Amino acid sequence: MKFGCLYYADSENIGDDIQTYAQRRFLPRVDYWIDRESLHIFSPDEEYKVALIMNAWFMYTPQNWPPSPYIYPLFISAHFSKYHVQWLKSKEEKYSLAQRYLKENEPVGCRDASTLQILQELGIEAYFSGCLTLTLQPFPDVKKQDYICLVDVPPEAAEYVKKKGYNVRIMSHDSGALKKMSPQERLEQAEKYLKIYQGARCVLTSRLHCALPCTGLRTPVLVLYAPEYDERFSSLKRFLHTTDIESFLGGSWDIFLQAPFCCSSGYIPYANRLLKTCEDFVNRVLQETKKADVGYVSYREAAIFQSIIRKETYIAENYRLYERVEEVKAINEDLQKINHDIQRMNDNLQNSVKELQLYNTDQDKAIKELKAMNGELRQYGLDQEHVNTELIAQATELKKMNEDLKQYSLNQERTNTELNSQAIELKTMNEELRQYSLDQERTNIELSAQVADLKRQLDNLLNLSEKERKLIQFLRKRKKQY
Repeated sequence: MKFGCLYYADSENIGDDIQTYAQRRFLPRVDYWIDRESLHIFSPDEEYKVALIMNAWFMYTPQNWPPSPYIYPLFISAHFSKYHVQWLKSKEEKYSLAQRYLKENEPVGCRDASTLQILQELGIEAYFSGCLTLTLQPFPDVKKQDYICLVDVPPEAAEYVKKKGYNVRIMSHDSGALKKMSPQERLEQAEKYLKIYQGARCVLTSRLHCALPCTGLRTPVLVLYAPEYDERFSSLKRFLHTTDIESFLGGSWDIFLQAPFCCSSGYIPYANRLLKTCEDFVNRVLQETKKADVGYVSYREAAIFQSIIRKETYIAENYRLYERVEEVKAINEDLQKINHDIQRMNDNLQNSVKELQLYNTDQDKAIKELKAMNGELRQYGLDQEHVNTELIAQATELKKMNEDLKQYSLNQERTNTELNSQAIELKTMNEELRQYSLDQERTNIELSAQVADLKRQLDNLLNLSEKERKLIQFLRKRKKQY
């Protein structure tokens, strides 16, 4: 079986081509490039079916459904917009052809919860598959660099990041040049974008098909999320960092900018399932050849259906245009009221101008008086300056005196220390003298006792000497006698 590759020829959004790029990786070759909005008229070179992975946003032209009988589809990562597709709104018989086509090719892998709910309510077997761009793998030849990608973010967010001093790279998924490129050139452009995203330190974006590929490429990404994106984003937010512009500008994500980190690895089981589903599909159809069942009845039924849907789409678009006209009318009425208010404000302003002119005259007088006062104040300022000079001189002198006093205080402190030391020494000497006095007193008592004793001994000696003298005299007398 041959292979087709789905793309959107009139798209000016590189995100559509990134989805095509994710699909192309599974195909062994591309035999046909098939436009998403022209699926119903596809016709190959042979009367055999062409395998086609149907991962896309369906669709701006709902009357161009169902696809050609030559297409052998794999519905994976599909999104059906309830705002554009009339035949998803109910189970009415007139919509049965489109719904039967999905029923015949179930299960349908849905990119988001909104599509899953719509199909299940119609009795079509469906499951949440996630987006095929989650299967993208990092390029081996791309190295991380120190820049932040800002992809279709509000100007105030871009200015905020710039003021933080980061190296930024401002990009957009919208480009009118894409419509002039061939499918191969569009894929080359998509690959350039993907490599830029992989090389970034982180990515800040409002685009779903920037955020999801970055997740697959392991690049930290932060989505500036708005409630109007909820139909497409709600079931995918668990794989992404999301915030609103007010929180971002309030600094809630400054830490992320400083040290970016990926949200979670919760997407990996879905990516692995997508890989297996696509690989199994390709391997299976490589071994098959299916002849297309093309007949008058099927073409007639398709033509009737397309006529109905084309009419309803036209009516729905007209109704939307009518609603917009009513909105514009309401806006015009509001603008008229605003103009009336502005006119009244202008009248008030003219009156205010006259009052201001009178006020300005008074102000001129006041200015002259203020000038005179200013001259006096200037003279006062000069006098004050002279006073300040004298005060500075006095302050300098006082500072010097303070330094002298401080030095005197230090000297006095040292003197007091020395005196305290001498007082301690004198106290010690006093104690020693007191002890010496006590010892001297005891010595004096002992000496007094010794003197008294010696006096007694002397008296004794004196008495003895008197007796000896008398004895000597007696002996001398006796000697003369003999």
